[in-house]
Amino acid sequence: MAGVKITDLGTLTAPVSADLLYIVDVSDTSQSPQGTSKQIELGNIVSSGTWTPTITTDYEGSVLVSAIYTRVNNSVSFIIKFGLSNNTALIDFGTTTFSPPNGLTPSSDCLGLMAFHTNSYEIDPTLLSFTITADGTNIIFAITTNLAYSSYPITIQGTYLLA
Repeated sequence: MAGVKITDLGTLTAPVSADLLYIVDVSDTSQSPQGTSKQIELGNIVSSGTWTPTITTDYEGSVLVSAIYTRVNNSVSFIIKFGLSNNTALIDFGTTTFSPPNGLTPSSDCLGLMAFHTNSYEIDPTLLSFTITADGTNIIFAITTNLAYSSYPITIQGTYLLA
């Protein structure tokens, strides 16, 4: 391969996480003042997939529908669809904790959005507030509500930095 320009190489159309990329590490000037040639696995830059988080909740029940994530460098974005059930006891405040994707532990910063799904009635926003955070180990979804329900589908979408 000596003497072949990178631009003269063939094109890869379906890379996998173990594929190697050429990179110049500008913080390592052992080869030249401009940096040192190195390789990096694609999976060390970007990855995505599904996972089955462990769920703990203050509510009487929960059901996981799906959980997907995408990691780019040290930022992880996720979507978790789940259901909370049987808030007939009218828990005013409760938390639901999700384990993160394997090896992608969150720092203490997490930002997210939430959607309740219902076809039967409109939700009065004064009856509901929520937060999505992380504690350095898990993703935490906290909700304050005085709604009584037997089953409620919820989607949360968030982003966090790796610990």
